[in-house]
Amino acid sequence: MLTENDVRVASERNGKLAPTVTVPARLMSDTPGRFRFRVASDYRFPATVQPIATALRSHLPNASVRVNLDNGSVTVYYDRDRISGDRLYGILQDLNIRFVVSDKSDAATELTEVIASANRQIDRVTEGAVDLRFLVPLGFGTLAVRQLIVEGVQLNVIPWYALAWYAFDSFLKLHYTLGKSEN
Repeated sequence: MLTENDVRVASERNGKLAPTVTVPARLMSDTPGRFRFRVASDYRFPATVQPIATALRSHLPNASVRVNLDNGSVTVYYDRDRISGDRLYGILQDLNIRFVVSDKSDAATELTEVIASANRQIDRVTEGAVDLRFLVPLGFGTLAVRQLIVEGVQLNVIPWYALAWYAFDSFLKLHYTLGKSEN
């Protein structure tokens, strides 16, 4: 993962983002006269975003560039009669901004990042012995056994067999997903 120090060193080397530093971003809005993108969360610090904004201002002197470091967004307001969208995309490519296509919503992306971070922490703490793909089904399985012992076979509360199914199903789905992503 790129750190703020890596970007600062690269920026100091040649006064702008080094060609080797590629910044992933997501297109948020592209309407005539207004272009907005969001820098990936791992790159949301001044040493990355400010050089991008400065370069955009120098390449587009009649444009207004606004930066929001909290959410990593950069908004460019430009004269659509003087600047084409292709020219703007070209400038962003020259600045090593690479747009990532995602069919996930922002909320889904953030939730996925939080869960992945928690999974990495659990993996680190347990030295690779367990992860969320093991703990989630184990939790459902434990609840199923508890429900069966405490309540018996009752249908008026969450039945033990539903929890047992959740344990089995989540175990298969989580491990099947792992196999797919490694291929």
